[in-house]
Amino acid sequence: MISKQIADDITLIAKKQLETSRLFRQPRIVEILDNEDVANLKTRPTLQGRLNIPFDGVFMNAFIDSLVAETNRPPKVEFQDPTGANLKGARKVTAAWERDSKKMRLRMKDRSVKRLAALSGRGILKYYAESDPKYCPHLQIIDHLDFHCEPNGGGYLDDHYFHWQENIFRAKEDIKDNAGGFYDQTQVEQLINSYDSPDFKRNVDTFNNKGTRYATLGLDIVNNNFVGGTLFNLVEGDTFYKGIRYHLIWDQNTGIWLRCVPLKEDFGNDLTPFVSFASPQEDAFNFWQLGPCDKVKPVFESIRLNLNEILNNNRKRNWDMKAVDAQMFPDIRKLDWRQDGIVHANVPLNQSIQNGIYRFETPEINGALNLNVYLNNLIGEKSGVTAATLGAAAEDKVGIYQGNQLQISKRMKLISDSYEEMYEDLGYRYDWGLWDHADEDEMVKLISTDGIGWEKITKEDKDPEYMVSVISSSTELAETDEQKKVKIGTLTSVETNPILFSLINPKAHLEEKYRLVGYDEEKIKKLLNTKADVTDELLSEAKKAVEMILEGKEPDINYGATTGFLQYISDWILDNADDLKPEQKKKLEDYFEQHVPIAIKNEEHKQFMDNLALMAKGGQNPLEEVPPDQPPPSPTGAPTTPPMPL
Repeated sequence: MISKQIADDITLIAKKQLETSRLFRQPRIVEILDNEDVANLKTRPTLQGRLNIPFDGVFMNAFIDSLVAETNRPPKVEFQDPTGANLKGARKVTAAWERDSKKMRLRMKDRSVKRLAALSGRGILKYYAESDPKYCPHLQIIDHLDFHCEPNGGGYLDDHYFHWQENIFRAKEDIKDNAGGFYDQTQVEQLINSYDSPDFKRNVDTFNNKGTRYATLGLDIVNNNFVGGTLFNLVEGDTFYKGIRYHLIWDQNTGIWLRCVPLKEDFGNDLTPFVSFASPQEDAFNFWQLGPCDKVKPVFESIRLNLNEILNNNRKRNWDMKAVDAQMFPDIRKLDWRQDGIVHANVPLNQSIQNGIYRFETPEINGALNLNVYLNNLIGEKSGVTAATLGAAAEDKVGIYQGNQLQISKRMKLISDSYEEMYEDLGYRYDWGLWDHADEDEMVKLISTDGIGWEKITKEDKDPEYMVSVISSSTELAETDEQKKVKIGTLTSVETNPILFSLINPKAHLEEKYRLVGYDEEKIKKLLNTKADVTDELLSEAKKAVEMILEGKEPDINYGATTGFLQYISDWILDNADDLKPEQKKKLEDYFEQHVPIAIKNEEHKQFMDNLALMAKGGQNPLEEVPPDQPPPSPTGAPTTPPMPL
């Protein structure tokens, strides 16, 4: 436990760091907000009577959607044991990640952080886990408007001296409920006694950045932020102090800290909970770099100006100005268009009515649409977001199409490199969260070549030194259809060569072929499951029986038990023998023995029915007795000969 004086000193340093970051990054934040204005179709100021339709926003949204769509799925994350001593443990952690990613709504958050990265050049996440009252992983999207880091820290977030997240609003009740536990009791009392807040979020300069964002959509959060209770505007993050990295939470308005402990005490390690990726790639020396939208915005703005000039030109041509002879048309208002309208005109003798009106013609703009086509193609060439990416390609030649696909894949792979590295950092933090917070009763869905089962995850399984392997959809995209065809062709040629096929692992061969044609991992494992006599329902019943025995209950006899049913129970007992109490192990073994004769009987019945089916295929009535002197029909229906006498 650190002293109050040290915590006060750290808080003073943190406040100065936050203010320094605000001043440093504000010009960049202004540019990012401008990108958001464009994406939100904000209308730019224009001269009276002129059109200024936000075409740039239409193009930018299509550009962003295409980038996100090309890397739509979250990456595949696998944990690997470099020593080879705990391969099953690494597989359990991988299975736990797959389970928890659904709890954390990873797919939704992954899409959102990619969109933010397209707008700002940075996607930022925060990960932590807790075990009170039970294990729970947390993944949060961090708004780039709320995040602060060292101005000279460079492109890799772990190298930064400090990381802060502001605009974290917590109700007074939440603060009080955590006093004496997570928050320091004395500091909470000091904060509440010194804070007199109305029932809305207090406006600070950085919060006004958010107000600017919402104002583009016509929403006012500055004056419409009533929540019905006192809120505290907190800042959370980490910083170094005398060689130790600390985790600090403090109130932004009063400067009173609520928690200040070494980072390792809360997260099990000295790694910041914040992870980030750069789009399209990191600047080695500047975290707040240019993003994809910054690079295409000038071209989209040119398209907006050009298209609006065309529309304004059409307006002038359709509603052109005229000079009117007032003597010929005494009431000019009658010249306004009306259905079936009649205009009174005083046409002098020997003159034409056309002489009373002169039209000021506006010449048509030539080449404007061609310019738009050129600018649009320019974006595709320089960014990789081509007509093919947008789904509007008109390419008939296979070679051209494949060349464009390769160009797209290279661009997307460039974006995905930093993205995959962020998931490696996230996976490492996830493993630490398991190590610190997941208890021995945690169960994970484990997919193996023998089927799908649920197993405990032990302390040894949660080794935080696992390597993290990440493969994103962009990496898979880099492998073109043509390359996949070549690989499938190679596998097929091996199958047709008995000598070569005898030298390989048939199951691994088939697994690779399934993967190349697009089957997911769980489907592949099910297809390769050799225990054909155990269905998902029967496997679920075996798991339920084990669970009931562990809880001290008596499961019913399962009269549909098969050898696969028994195999699951047997494997479970062997895998968890060290963790089972003697009485639990005895009950599981008794339950196993009780179902052995049932499984044998069911297997015999199944074999009998299979034989009947084979006989029926051979043309023999399965219910008709076969004469003793006549050999049974061949399973294939081919004529048979009696065995030769010995």
